[in-house]
Amino acid sequence: KDVIGTFTDLGILHFHNRCLEHEVNNTRKACLSHGYVDEGDSKDLVIEKLLKSIRLDNTTNLCSAETKHFHIASHHKVRWYLNYLEGCVNEENYYPRLPSYPNPDFVNFLTMAKLKNGDC
Repeated sequence: KDVIGTFTDLGILHFHNRCLEHEVNNTRKACLSHGYVDEGDSKDLVIEKLLKSIRLDNTTNLCSAETKHFHIASHHKVRWYLNYLEGCVNEENYYPRLPSYPNPDFVNFLTMAKLKNGDC
C-alpha cells in the first residue's frame, strides 16, 4: 500500500528514562490525583491505602510479588510507588552500574545525516 504524506529529513528522538527523584514525584502525584492517598498521609498509611487499592494485604512481599494488571487507573504508577516506598526501588538498583555503548542505529543515523548535509 502506498504511503501518502509529506516526508522530511526531520528526526525525532524521544527519551523516557528519568532520574529517580522525578519518577518518585510523578508516581506520587498520580496516586494523589486519583485519590488513592491524601497529601498528609504518613508513609505507612500510604502503603496501606495503595496495597488495598490493588487488592494486596500488608503481608505481601512487594519486592518479589508478581506484577499484575490491576483494574484501576495508573496501576503501574501505584505499583512503582509502592515498590519505592517498600525499598524495592532505590538508587542502587535504579541506576545500574553497567558499561554503556553507543546505539548503532543512532550512530548510523548521525553518520548518514552528516554525509547528506555536511558536518554540522
